[in-house]
Amino acid sequence: MFLELDQPIKLNATHSHTKTVLAEIRFYKSQKLYEIKEALSRKFGTLPEYMKLKLIRANGEEQPLTNFDEERTLKELRLEDFDTVHVIDLNPNSTLVQTNFDDLSTVKKYEISEADYMKRSDNARKFKQKFLNDPLYKSMIEASKGPTYEEEAAQIEVGKRCLLGDGVRRGEVKYVGLVKELGYGFWIGVQLDEPMGDTNGKIKNHTYFQCENKYGIFVRPDYVKVGDFPPEDPFNEYEDEI
Repeated sequence: MFLELDQPIKLNATHSHTKTVLAEIRFYKSQKLYEIKEALSRKFGTLPEYMKLKLIRANGEEQPLTNFDEERTLKELRLEDFDTVHVIDLNPNSTLVQTNFDDLSTVKKYEISEADYMKRSDNARKFKQKFLNDPLYKSMIEASKGPTYEEEAAQIEVGKRCLLGDGVRRGEVKYVGLVKELGYGFWIGVQLDEPMGDTNGKIKNHTYFQCENKYGIFVRPDYVKVGDFPPEDPFNEYEDEI
């Protein structure tokens, strides 16, 4: 019975405010729905308490998933391979809600000469060159399983302050690169200002950066906005009005 309950299952995941599709994420039928919410929070950045989930089965049938389902296992919910879990972001302050990151037509394009581009130490070509001898990077490109987020990662530097896509969590970029334990493409490791993460910078036995437990998180580069985002002052009652 245990072996049957602990079967692996591959699920797709989508989000209400981005066209990004996470394909064939591996879970187990013994896992409970609240664990799936936590896993999707790490990938999309939406906090679990702001998530409303909807199940879209492979045959197109849709089924809402409620708070009463959170303690039920994937087996009890009768999820099957290639079903899709759709995340609806209910946070009105979420960056993903307020900004359509998929619409690039509204972005003013910055132009730079070829000579000036090559002089920059942080250009995307040099960023890619740094990984060319990495076996993981080579296998990732050869597999071509989806977006690598390489261009987005090239624009993010370690040490920069940032705001996550949920519009709530702030922190400092501590790692930019590949994270084989999380899967295909580039990831950003962030040390959060508050214990609202799920790691201390270590995944399994690999340490990517160091911070206190629950202060670290790994997200995709397109879910990180770098800029002037200082730690919030809990005693500043006017900060939310700025």
